[in-house]
Amino acid sequence: MGNPVPVRVRPSALDFFRNFVKIFSKAGIAQLVEHNLAKVRVAGSNPVSRSILLLGGMVKKSFLFIFLLLFLFACAHKEPKAKAPSQPVVEEKAPVVEKEEVVKEPETVKPVVETPSEDILSYGLDELNKMGYLKHIYFDFDKFDIKEEYKKVLEENARFLKNNPTIKIRIEGHCDERGTREYNLALGEKRASAAKDYLVSLGIDEDRIDTISFGKEKPLALCHNESCWWQNRRAHFVIVSK
Repeated sequence: MGNPVPVRVRPSALDFFRNFVKIFSKAGIAQLVEHNLAKVRVAGSNPVSRSILLLGGMVKKSFLFIFLLLFLFACAHKEPKAKAPSQPVVEEKAPVVEKEEVVKEPETVKPVVETPSEDILSYGLDELNKMGYLKHIYFDFDKFDIKEEYKKVLEENARFLKNNPTIKIRIEGHCDERGTREYNLALGEKRASAAKDYLVSLGIDEDRIDTISFGKEKPLALCHNESCWWQNRRAHFVIVSK
């Protein structure tokens, strides 16, 4: 082991004061001042003696002031007490809980079950038409071409006819109330024929499809504006034989 390191001890304020008094006593200054002040007291009311007395009082106050300064200086330079080193704060972390992975079972897609042909044939014609197996299509004013949105409807109708090959249908062409009777009869026939031709293009035998035009004679809606007119411009599908 090495030599011990000497510890430096700062003197207290009382020790400092004692050392100051010793130095002051050795110098003999205090005795000299006190001796002169005694002579001044004997002088009485002499102006000169009063001045000397005043000077002596000032000297005393000066020594007292110096002493107070030295005392405050000694107190101000006391060594602060060493603080104990602070221990680092260790944060406690909450334990990490692993979440269980939830495995979802694959959803089973239910197949579309179509009514067997035997069940369909057990119904009467009126019941079959009310069930809505065949959907109607609609036309723009004074037009007979098939709109894109209704081509999918005709494809569904063709699928039903293929699944039920003994069923025969009639396509009715209708118009709204505007125009002459003759003109609307001709326009209704064109609409029915356009629907038939599209079904034939999808593989349906044309012998299973009849067409007829009612023109404006059988409106579906009876008001006299477009909210009704668009419903009357249609190709209507009817099952006529099973």
